[in-house]
Amino acid sequence: MSSTTPPPFFTWVSDFLAAHGMPSEVGHLQFLRENNIRYLVSLTTESRPPVEAMQDITWVPIGIDDFHPPTLEQVAEFVRVVEEAESKKEAVSVHCMRGRGRTGTMVACYLVKHLKMSAAEAIAEVRHKRPGSVETAEQESLVHDYFALLQMQST
Repeated sequence: MSSTTPPPFFTWVSDFLAAHGMPSEVGHLQFLRENNIRYLVSLTTESRPPVEAMQDITWVPIGIDDFHPPTLEQVAEFVRVVEEAESKKEAVSVHCMRGRGRTGTMVACYLVKHLKMSAAEAIAEVRHKRPGSVETAEQESLVHDYFALLQMQST
């Protein structure tokens, strides 16, 4: 039996959202389950976690190529999953390969919506909690685009 260990670079970014690198072992999924994480959002196209080993964690694949930003539709899907989990008092974890670029971008968008941060504040917060996050100018730009979209929707 696998030992229970956190996935690489595991960090709680809010009460109901954790971020990390690829959970490649069953012990990583056991750690998630033990921490009330019931949704695993995978942002990878190049690999998948051993999700079949953990039936009580809902796997949500949102494939984004490495070093690319998500689309606004993918951000909306991610935020919907986190909101659904929060409404049930359950947690979500999100990952890509190392948990920095794609993951950091999604976490920054979550902070923009739920903590009412500006794009710059959200990117800075994610980089503070998870150094190296939001790796490309395109990923940064997407967070700014998401902030602008939410601003337009609220008027």
